[in-house]
Amino acid sequence: MAATLENLAHAESMERLRLSYKIGGMAPGNLNATQVESLLDIYMAGYITRLNLTRTPLPSSAYLIGHSARSYPGWEAVRTWVRQVKNETAVDRDIFSSVDISHLVTRIGDKYGRWQAYECDDLKRTLFGIEDDGTGRVSLSKFYDSHLNHGNWQFTESADYLRATGALDESNPSNPRVIVPNYILSPSNCVAASSYYSVCCLDECEDFVDHLEKEIRAPTATPARIVELVAAMPPSTFAGQHTISALLLNRLDEIAARNDGQVPIHGRLFAQWMHHVYPRECPYPALPGTTKTLRSRAFEQETGLKSTASKKEMKQAIAVTPTGEESNVVTWSDEDELYVERPPTPIPGSERSSVWAAARFAVFFVPAFSMALFLLRVGRAAEADTYGQDFSKHDFSKTHFV
Repeated sequence: MAATLENLAHAESMERLRLSYKIGGMAPGNLNATQVESLLDIYMAGYITRLNLTRTPLPSSAYLIGHSARSYPGWEAVRTWVRQVKNETAVDRDIFSSVDISHLVTRIGDKYGRWQAYECDDLKRTLFGIEDDGTGRVSLSKFYDSHLNHGNWQFTESADYLRATGALDESNPSNPRVIVPNYILSPSNCVAASSYYSVCCLDECEDFVDHLEKEIRAPTATPARIVELVAAMPPSTFAGQHTISALLLNRLDEIAARNDGQVPIHGRLFAQWMHHVYPRECPYPALPGTTKTLRSRAFEQETGLKSTASKKEMKQAIAVTPTGEESNVVTWSDEDELYVERPPTPIPGSERSSVWAAARFAVFFVPAFSMALFLLRVGRAAEADTYGQDFSKHDFSKTHFV
C-alpha cells in the first residue's frame, strides 16, 4: 500500500510538472537555469495552493505566482529554498534535461515537509509567548488579540472550528483557551499539496511515544517503568529538570488499576496522561466522536458554520473578562479507548494457536490487498483529471504549515 500511494503521488507530481511546462510556454527538453527557475515557480505555486491547473483557459504564470504571493506569506522564502535545492542538486550546471528537472521536482517534494517545519516552530514560539504559563494553552482573547493588534496573520479560526477540531479547552466557560499542540496539528495548518496526502506540522509527541515503544517492547508497562523512562526524557521546550507531579503519578496508578496493574501505552487515558506531562508537545486526546478532522472549507460545507472568526467576534472575545480560578492541571476525563486491542492469548502448541495465527493473517492481508486494488483504480481514474477541483476561492493564508 505504501508503494502504491508513493507511486500515485509521484504520478500526480509529474502531471503537475507537465502542466507547468504548458502554462509557462515551455517544451520538455533542455532548459537553462533561468528557465528552470521560472518553471519551478509555476510548479510550486500549484503545489502550495493547489489551484486548478486544468481549467480552460489555462491560468497564466503571472496569475499563479501573484496569487501565491498574495495568499501565502511565506512564498518568497519558498522560492529562495527551491533555488537552493536546485543549486545543491545540480552544481555548476547550466543546462537541464527533462529527466534532470523530473528528478529535481521529486527531490523538492521529498525535502519540502522537513524544510517547512521551521514555520511550525515559529508559530509555536509565538503561541508560547502568550500562553498561560506552562499549560500549553492560550486564552482565546490573547489568541485573537495577537492577530488583530500585534500583526500575526494567523490565529483567525472561529471558536466553532477550534472546538470541532479539538483545539479549544472550555473547562472554564468564561475563559476558553486554545490548546497549543492541538492547534499546531489542526487541519487548518496543513498544506493541501496532493490529492493523496496533506503536508502538516510534525507531531513532537510521536518521538516520545516512539522512545517508550522501543524501550518497553510491549503494548503495556508498569507505572514504575513508565515513570522511569518519562523522567529521563524532558520536553524539547523545557531545559530544566523534568519532574512528574504527585497528582500525575496517582493518575498513572489509576490507569494501571483499571488494567490489571499494567498501563496500555496505546490508549486514550495514557495519551491524556502524556498530554499533562508534556502540555506543549502532546495533544489532548478528545473524547471519541466529539471532533471532526476537517479542513475549513469542508467544515463550512458540512456544518453551515464559519471556520474564520469575524473582526466583531474577535473584539467581543478580547473584551470578555474571565471569571473563576484557572488551574495548571486541566480537567481529567476517565473515559478510555484502546487504540490497539490486546488479542486473546493463544494456547501454545495447540490447534487453536494455528487457527488464531491464520485468522490474524487473513484479517490483515485481505483488507490490505483490497485497499491496494482500490488505490490502483483511484490512481488510474485520477490520471485523467489530477486537478479536477477548483481551489481558487480558498483562503490559503491558513494553509501554510507542514
